[in-house]
Amino acid sequence: MNPSDLEGKRIALVLTNERGESVAFTGIAHWEGEQLYMLRNKPDPPVPILEEWYRRIRATPGNSKDALLGAEYFVMLRVGDIATGTDESEFQKIGLRWPAP
Repeated sequence: MNPSDLEGKRIALVLTNERGESVAFTGIAHWEGEQLYMLRNKPDPPVPILEEWYRRIRATPGNSKDALLGAEYFVMLRVGDIATGTDESEFQKIGLRWPAP
């Protein structure tokens, strides 16, 4: 997958936690200079698509498009809780929050 081909396409970030629960966030891929973003609905800020994720971008299989809210492409990421006392400056904040139960 060539990331330059994503401009204007619907993309999903699929976050999966250590309990096997997943949530999908979607938006439109947009290049701003050298940085790729996922543009979400206002007032949500754009979410950076990090360069180290590019190799993980995949076309969404036809049978998964409904589950991924119509996204043409997706990236799966593992997420977890930050342990108490951890220096949070070591982590990249992308502006997404796990939905409240």
